[in-house]
Amino acid sequence: MHPTPAGLWTRIHPWVARLLPTVITALVVVAVMGLVMWFINRWLRHLAYDRNGLKPTPASHESAHQLTCLIRRTLQSVAAVVVVLIVLRGSGVGASRLTWGQVSTWALGPGMRILFIFVGAFILVRITDFFVAHLQHVMSATETEALDWIERRKRIETLGRLMRALAIVIILGMAALMALREVHVDITPILTGAGVAGVAIGFGAQSVVKDIISGAFLILENQIRVGDVVTINGKTGLVETIRLRILVLRALDGTVYIFQNGAVAEISNLTKDYSYALLTVSVAYKEDVTRVTTVLEDIGKGMQADPEFRSKILAPLEILGVDSLAAAAVGIKVRIKTMPMEQWAVDRELRRRIKTRFDQEQIALV
Repeated sequence: MHPTPAGLWTRIHPWVARLLPTVITALVVVAVMGLVMWFINRWLRHLAYDRNGLKPTPASHESAHQLTCLIRRTLQSVAAVVVVLIVLRGSGVGASRLTWGQVSTWALGPGMRILFIFVGAFILVRITDFFVAHLQHVMSATETEALDWIERRKRIETLGRLMRALAIVIILGMAALMALREVHVDITPILTGAGVAGVAIGFGAQSVVKDIISGAFLILENQIRVGDVVTINGKTGLVETIRLRILVLRALDGTVYIFQNGAVAEISNLTKDYSYALLTVSVAYKEDVTRVTTVLEDIGKGMQADPEFRSKILAPLEILGVDSLAAAAVGIKVRIKTMPMEQWAVDRELRRRIKTRFDQEQIALV
């Protein structure tokens, strides 16, 4: 005689009632792990793409993929262990059987506090992201030159992503420790180990931290840019690389100078915004200074009218006046405002034209 459905349900009802809390709890754990994985995937994709939506490079895409796979395997392993423990607890192995009362008590106590912890962490991450984005906007808005705007914007975006990643790691690390404490995991060894490691790293990496902080301000304040000609600690060269830790200059003779940002004591930027071709014209005492000045002004006008140099010169030639009275010569200082990096070409051409014109005017150079 086959049992009726009502009788079958009567038999299995106690078994279902005992295992239902276990099944529901296990499903919740799996769902939470899946949600965490979804947020991590989204965050990694956000880091791989820049704010303009450009596709990541193959290297960054591969790195993000490897990191995603590692995190996925770790979370899957943790979820599997937790589910096994819950099933064992639900079966009454090693402890009292899991009941709805225990589940609801934990959910309304530690579970609710853990939820609030991670919601607060998420809000802090979003607030941090807002402030970093606002800082990037402010730093980009101060840029008035179109020539290096794109390059500067890229550097600011790179620094912003670094700040976001650092803030997320710190906030989520603190949230994870607080959550572990809620499930009665002793976090004292973790804090002690982190403190010892922090002290050791702090003593061993003081110069590195100093270099990184100095490099961050160097980038944010736009003191120098790639392509500028600068003098750093007495060495002059073209800026080839600006990183958070080092600066790389290449001198005129090809020599490469590498400076740690924390060791930079003095920077002289020779090509910031505009430049000047500055020279002193030395003529004999017998020459009429007024006539020499008139000839120099005419030479400057001729250079401004020349199509080859018109775009390089920003203002007419300035006669600053008599600069020196030497034993055999009168020095007249002149300068002409040029585009950045063009002062040397303009200076050489100006000297050539002065020599040619003074020979024609029979003005003696000394």
